[in-house]
Amino acid sequence: MALAREGNEVFFLDPPHDHVSNGVCVEAVEHEPRLHVVRYSLRVPAAVRIHARPLFDLFLRRRISQIRALTGKLDVVWCFDFNLFTDLNLFGTELKIFHPVDPVSESSHLLPAASADAVFSVSESILASFGGMSV
Repeated sequence: MALAREGNEVFFLDPPHDHVSNGVCVEAVEHEPRLHVVRYSLRVPAAVRIHARPLFDLFLRRRISQIRALTGKLDVVWCFDFNLFTDLNLFGTELKIFHPVDPVSESSHLLPAASADAVFSVSESILASFGGMSV
C-alpha cells in the first residue's frame, strides 16, 4: 500500500487459487486506486511441482505470460516464495528481488536467487548458502 500511495502502480501476485475460473484475473483494491491483486489458478496437480519440476516450470511460463498480458510491462518483481517461481527472468522486469520469508532448508529453495538482482533474507541459512555473505 505504501508503494501505491507514493504514486506507483502495484500488482500483488496472490498465492494460487483454485477458484479463478479463467486462469488469471486482476482485481482492484477498494480505496487504493493504484493497488491491484492478481489472482490465478494453477490447475496442475501438486505432485507435478515436486516430481516433474521442468513440466511445472513450463506451465508457469505460460501462466506468467498471461499475467504479463494483463498487467503490462512491470519494472520490478519482488518474490517471497521459493517454492513457486524458480526463474524470475520470466517476468521480464528490470529489477528482480528474491526475498524468502520462510526458512531455506533445501538447495532447490535457492533457485530463484540465481535469476535475482538482489537477495534479501532474515534467515542466516540463505547467507551461508552464498558463502557466508553478510548484509
